[in-house]
Amino acid sequence: MNSKILFCLCFVILVFQLGLVNAFEFHKVEIELYETGDAVVRNMFFIDSVNNSFFLPAFSPRNINAFDKFGKLNYSLSNEGIFINLRKKGTYSFTVEYLSNVFTSKNASIWKFSYDFYKLRNFDKSDITLILPQNTKLLSFSTGGIIYLDDSKIKIDWNIPKESLSERIEIEYTFEMHKPTSKPKSTNLFIYVLSLPVIVIGFLIFFKFKPKFKLKKSFSKRQEDLIKTLTEDERRIVVELFKSEKGLTQKKLRLITGIPKATLSRTLRKLEAKNFIEIRNLGGTNLISLTKWFLEK
Repeated sequence: MNSKILFCLCFVILVFQLGLVNAFEFHKVEIELYETGDAVVRNMFFIDSVNNSFFLPAFSPRNINAFDKFGKLNYSLSNEGIFINLRKKGTYSFTVEYLSNVFTSKNASIWKFSYDFYKLRNFDKSDITLILPQNTKLLSFSTGGIIYLDDSKIKIDWNIPKESLSERIEIEYTFEMHKPTSKPKSTNLFIYVLSLPVIVIGFLIFFKFKPKFKLKKSFSKRQEDLIKTLTEDERRIVVELFKSEKGLTQKKLRLITGIPKATLSRTLRKLEAKNFIEIRNLGGTNLISLTKWFLEK
C-alpha cells in the first residue's frame, strides 16, 4: 500500500477515535394542543454527548416521561426545568415529554398559543410541529409554517434556521361548534300530533317483521373462540382495534379503554407475545394493530 494512502487512512481513524468529527445532531419538538388548553410537549433529540446528563428548560411540567429505545430514563426537577440522566455518552437519541397549560390563553372564544423555542446547543437541524384537533379554525399563525392535514388532525411545521438562537411560534385559533338542531315551530305542532299514531304503527310493524341485520364487520367463529381465551382488558383492546382499520396509537387506546397506563403497557406486551397484535414504534408513540394471523377468517 502506498505510504501516503496509509498515512491518510490512519489519520481518518484517529480523527474519529478522538471525536473530532461530530455526529449530525437534531432537535424536534412536537406540541399537541387540546380544547382544554393543555398541551403535550414532546422533545426528541439526537446528540453527540460528552456528558451523562442533559438539561431541558420546561415551564410548569406535569406527567413527565423521559425515555430512550431501552426504556425509561431517570430525571430530576429544578425551578428552571428538567435534568435528564442519559444512559451513555456519545451519539445518543432520547425523548422527553410533559404536559403543561402555560402556553395557551383564552379571550372569549379566541385561543392564543405562544411558544419560545430556545436552541439548547448548535443543532444541525431543529423543527417544531404543532398538532391541533380537526375542528380547529385557524385565524393566524407565525410566518414560515407549513400547514397540512394528517390522521384527521391539523398540523403546522416550522423549520428553525441553524443560525437562529431562539424563535417565537404563535397562533390564534378557535373551535368550530356543531350547530344544535332547531326546535319545531309551534305552528307545526298540530301536524306532529296527527302523525304520531302513524309513526307508532309503523314502528310496531317494523319490529314485528324486521329482518335480522348483521354488522358490516363482525368476528368470525374462529376469532370469537380466540377472544374467549383472553382476559377482560385484553378483550377490550382487541375489540377496539377491530373497529379501527388503520390501528390505534397507544395513547388513544388508553383514552378509549380507560385502562391505566402501566397496566395497558403490560397488557399490550402480553397480546404481542400471543401474536394478537403488532406494536410499531413511531418515534414518540406506538401504533398498535391486529396481526394478519388474528384477522384470518
